[in-house]
Amino acid sequence: MMDYTIKIGGEAGQGIQTVGDTLSHIFAHAGYHVFTHQDYESRIRGGHNFYQIRISDKPVTASRSKVDIIVALDKESIIEHEKELSPQAHVLYDSTFIKKKYDKPNFLDFPLFELAQTHGGSKIMANTVAVGAVIGMLGMNPEIMYEIVKKTFKKKGQQFNPLTMAIALNCSFVARAFAGDIDHLKYIIKEAVNHKGFAVVDILQPCVSFNKINTFEWYRQRIYKLEKDYDPTDRIRAFEKSLEWGDRIPLGVIYKTERLTTMLPVKIGFFIE
Repeated sequence: MMDYTIKIGGEAGQGIQTVGDTLSHIFAHAGYHVFTHQDYESRIRGGHNFYQIRISDKPVTASRSKVDIIVALDKESIIEHEKELSPQAHVLYDSTFIKKKYDKPNFLDFPLFELAQTHGGSKIMANTVAVGAVIGMLGMNPEIMYEIVKKTFKKKGQQFNPLTMAIALNCSFVARAFAGDIDHLKYIIKEAVNHKGFAVVDILQPCVSFNKINTFEWYRQRIYKLEKDYDPTDRIRAFEKSLEWGDRIPLGVIYKTERLTTMLPVKIGFFIE
């Protein structure tokens, strides 16, 4: 008889529900009976959440108190839920990311975030790696997973790129700055304010409280200022620069053009005839 309980825990914003929903669909598609429940997500990114799944080859109508697999995407998942483990249970975690290693036989240290960065291009994809790891632990056919994951993430679409969109709509001033470089940020904002036209400025400003991935150091290792000979009036080149993300992230005035606008000089308290 097969009857397992899996708990996925992590911070709000780490894709806990995505992992839980995807695994549930995979198990149901494979012919198993599934019962799920989840903690209400924090309205503030960073609060601890969990998603629990019970799968069985017999009908199930309730959850179990004991957990067989914990997928810990944060340290809090281990602190809060280790006491719920069954005698044969395992904990899947990434010691590099949570910054702690557990020397216990039932703890599996798996490079979730490294694999996500290497093969998915972003650590955000760690939740997808976690899905594959669980399927592997249960010895299930990965072909089912490929089909479900493809459908799940196809619905999400690609990440919105505000700079590319702004250039496509021919905004006459498009730039990016970094909150960790105040002098350059002030320069970009001043240029945007003084521009006679529609200006879009993308400011990279990490959340120091909850975002443990895209930190100030993460950005400092990747950002660079556009070269002095870069021509912001070259729209094709601007498109190319706006698409750079990951290992290299450009800062500066990416696109700028002069065209007739309706902005006229006015004096407060007077009308121009």
